[in-house]
Amino acid sequence: MEQLNQNFYDGGIMQGIFLDFSKAFDTIKHQILVDKLLYYNLSSDASILIQCYLSTREQILKINHKSSSREVKIGVPQGSVIGPILFLTI
Repeated sequence: MEQLNQNFYDGGIMQGIFLDFSKAFDTIKHQILVDKLLYYNLSSDASILIQCYLSTREQILKINHKSSSREVKIGVPQGSVIGPILFLTI
């Protein structure tokens, strides 16, 4: 940051790369995640536990009325302790 600030004040040329990983949590398919965990030698019991954790998610859309619930087949639950750990295996 000091170099960027100094370069800015000196009138130099700067470049930046900005990455937004916020949507990455929403795009991973559950089966791909479980397969990767198995590839990294996670025990089958632990993978079954994680698969159950991911597979019991449902969503409902409510604008003027409630839609019927649908199973969520992609994405890692955010706001959980295990969410970032699962995301790191992607």
